[in-house]
Amino acid sequence: MVIEAESEFRRLVASGAHEIRNLINGTLGLIELASIEEDPDTKDRYLHMAKRSGEHVSELLNSVLDFSLLDTSTSEAIKPVELAPFLEVISAPYERLARQKQMQYSLTISDSLPPRFLLHELKLRQVLENLLSNALKYSSAGRVTLAVDRRRGAPAEKKQSALWFSVEDTGRGIPAQFHESIFENMFRLEGAAKGAPGFGLGLAISRNLVESMGGEIAVQSEPGKGSLFHFWVPATEERGESGVAADRLSPGIDP
Repeated sequence: MVIEAESEFRRLVASGAHEIRNLINGTLGLIELASIEEDPDTKDRYLHMAKRSGEHVSELLNSVLDFSLLDTSTSEAIKPVELAPFLEVISAPYERLARQKQMQYSLTISDSLPPRFLLHELKLRQVLENLLSNALKYSSAGRVTLAVDRRRGAPAEKKQSALWFSVEDTGRGIPAQFHESIFENMFRLEGAAKGAPGFGLGLAISRNLVESMGGEIAVQSEPGKGSLFHFWVPATEERGESGVAADRLSPGIDP
């Protein structure tokens, strides 16, 4: 796993450097054109294109930084996490974005869950942010839901305690033949979210991060019916300030 992650990271940096150079050159060119353009409408168009190009640069740089979480030198220790506040902070910007798009956003935390778990906080945060970002990026109406529960955890044969997370949207959906391919680097569905920034890295990074935490990620989706991305990660209940872990949760089994 570590060797594969480092290899992916090197390939990403190599390809990303070329993309970043082209995007920065394009952005500077558009800004220069806007600076000498006298027609207000044309100037605005150049500036809008420069902004979009800058967003692409930011997206790619974020992807490189995300992949760096897989580097052994930056590996994160498991630590106590207050689940509800953690998810509420993550949800806040996406809830605002949903309102701006006149969509609904909801966060559902099972009442059966204890408040604190020992988790890889940074990695888990990045996976959830990637999934929520995609859900809103590729949906123009309807709703996005983030949910967490203890049912549907790790497969029973793994005998691990687990938390099960899901991000569901009412977007365009994904054909069945692409349910595996979307987790590959640089893969984007043809015609997906016209104009949306991105290089097809978010889901590949998410899968690597989930697997580095010892979990699994998958998708259920049909064209025209939206998508449900779900993953589980090992999680131990944590009680009190002593840092002593309580009994582990028993993983559920998919119905």
